[in-house]
Amino acid sequence: MESDSLPAQVHTYDVTMANATIPAKRTTYWCKLLEGPTLQTKHHIFKVQPIITPGNDGMVHHMTVFKCHPNPNRTVAHQDHPGHECYTPNMPQDWSECYKGSLIGAWAVGTGDLSFPSHVGYPIGDDTDGGQVLLEVHYDNPLYKEGTTDNSGLKFLYTPELRQYDAGILVVTQSVDYSQIVPPYADDFRMDTFCNQECLTEFIDKVGERIHVFGNTPHAHLLGRKMKTSVIRDGVETVLSQDNNYDFNLQYVRMLDQEFIIQKGDTIMTECTYNSAHKNQAVYGGLGTDNEMCESILFYYPRIDMTFCDSSPHPRHILSFAGVEEINYSLDAPGWINSIPVLKPVSMSNMTYADVVESIVWDRNKAQRFSTHLREGPFISDCGFRGQSSLGMSHFRKESPLPRATVPAAAPEDVCSTSLGTVGPEMVTMLHLLPIIICSILYTL
Repeated sequence: MESDSLPAQVHTYDVTMANATIPAKRTTYWCKLLEGPTLQTKHHIFKVQPIITPGNDGMVHHMTVFKCHPNPNRTVAHQDHPGHECYTPNMPQDWSECYKGSLIGAWAVGTGDLSFPSHVGYPIGDDTDGGQVLLEVHYDNPLYKEGTTDNSGLKFLYTPELRQYDAGILVVTQSVDYSQIVPPYADDFRMDTFCNQECLTEFIDKVGERIHVFGNTPHAHLLGRKMKTSVIRDGVETVLSQDNNYDFNLQYVRMLDQEFIIQKGDTIMTECTYNSAHKNQAVYGGLGTDNEMCESILFYYPRIDMTFCDSSPHPRHILSFAGVEEINYSLDAPGWINSIPVLKPVSMSNMTYADVVESIVWDRNKAQRFSTHLREGPFISDCGFRGQSSLGMSHFRKESPLPRATVPAAAPEDVCSTSLGTVGPEMVTMLHLLPIIICSILYTL
């Protein structure tokens, strides 16, 4: 499905850091705003290649580039300016607007180039193009090394020879916050998340046609062991990809042997299984390497006005595992989950969500009961586009049970202890796409 030949007209553009100094701490997200190529008409990106500073291979964990919306007053630093640490007061506030634009390129450790199928390209130079791009690099510095400078980034190959379809990227994810809890002492802890079918249906209606999925990347962090992406249609489950030997250091896009058509009424499911047997305290959802995630990145066409679709167990149900009966929580104004106050029982009324979760004393059996408990209760689902829903965020935020298939997919054949589901091995393109930063869009909502 990848394009084997180059277009007649090929242009390149490098988006790189400028002598950024990597801080001496485990996890850093570093941002730099750059001017994009000057284009008068729409072009298609058809290939993305990594540029890694020699010697920094072990510290450059992943990179993403966002296409900024037009803003003539945006703070623009000199091209030689090293940039700022992301999500901090030091970064100009208007740079954050770029997260509401489109993700146009991504790379992560262990990968090579990303080539789109010959009939699909990622659009730049259209009416949503502000002429500027934001480069974000996740540096992983477990040795707390000092004084390392970096000039890594991405090279984009693009062409004015437009392909048939504009590509889109959709992430189906567990909310990236404390609603994701992986207890310690568990060797097989399962967590599910999904894309609400009502949300998906309305966005498909908006574009006027079904969408074709041609690739998928599952993503978890260090505790992840198994990942599955599937679609439930009329109660029947179809697996898009499955990895029973997930490796954080070896992630890649699974190019589907046959494109899968998503239609109105479908529910997209993501299932993640973790091994925390060696941990003595819970691990929570978050952007850091030592936090966890559960998400699936879908590459598809034609592009629809939706970039994320998330869900998480209702915080009331999460805390009911520890005896909480009532909390001060509203779907319309959810607030920061850690600070949600407990109302009942009275004996716990001086506690917050974080207090209760931290007070749980875990063992292996309790961890497994917690996994089952989460899947049996209500979930909160949401979806949106470019930092907010283009159809109204509150319209989609709802409480609902975890969708379940009445006809589950058959267990895959165990081939060398690894299953790729419907993915043909010959179609697998090695790519450790950086879904962490896609999630950073959600983290800033």
